[in-house]
Amino acid sequence: MSEHWDNSIGIASYFSTLKKIIVAPTSFFEGILDKESLGRAIIFSLISLTIGGIATMMWAVLFSILETSTQMSGNIANQQAVIMNGLFGVGINIALGLMTPVFGIIGCFIGAAIAHLCLIMLGGCQEGYLATVKVYLYSAGTNVFSIIPCLGPFVSGILSIVIVVAGLSSMQKVSKTKALTASLLLPFFCCCCAIVFIASVFIAISSIAGIAGIAPLLQNMPK
Repeated sequence: MSEHWDNSIGIASYFSTLKKIIVAPTSFFEGILDKESLGRAIIFSLISLTIGGIATMMWAVLFSILETSTQMSGNIANQQAVIMNGLFGVGINIALGLMTPVFGIIGCFIGAAIAHLCLIMLGGCQEGYLATVKVYLYSAGTNVFSIIPCLGPFVSGILSIVIVVAGLSSMQKVSKTKALTASLLLPFFCCCCAIVFIASVFIAISSIAGIAGIAPLLQNMPK
């Protein structure tokens, strides 16, 4: 008989819980509403995010090393600069991999807050904020798919949305449509912020380039 995360914390119970979250998320969340503690959900999320962070870091470091080796073979004159750039890239990837669990947990709480607010506006939320947080913390289990190169993050993202929709629907007793709307609000908000940021950078660069182009003309104008 497989162990469950609310009974014991261990390797067997972790993978048993992860399997149930992925295969039968609705059944899983219906069973944890009253008995699963927030602390256990955070531990589960930390383990998943750590596995995902390490896997992502390893693939990123490997690709960075391969890219550096390719550049060195075709750029003999600047090998030192290529090596330094490669080492810098490896360092950045390692730092991002180590910070993944911390930022991931913070992201779960922020995402849950946005989704919970959205459900309130849509007339949902039969349970409190902590129930929504648990959904996002357990959905972080999909980060283990980061062990798959290239496609891992895509698979993880799709599965995470499916699990969050099932979890919100079960925990907050709302329709799948409302749960989907709430779960997509954070990605939509992030995309909007990214578009605004890119547009602002583009406008700033265009303005600087325009000023730089006008300056010589002003200097050459007759006084």
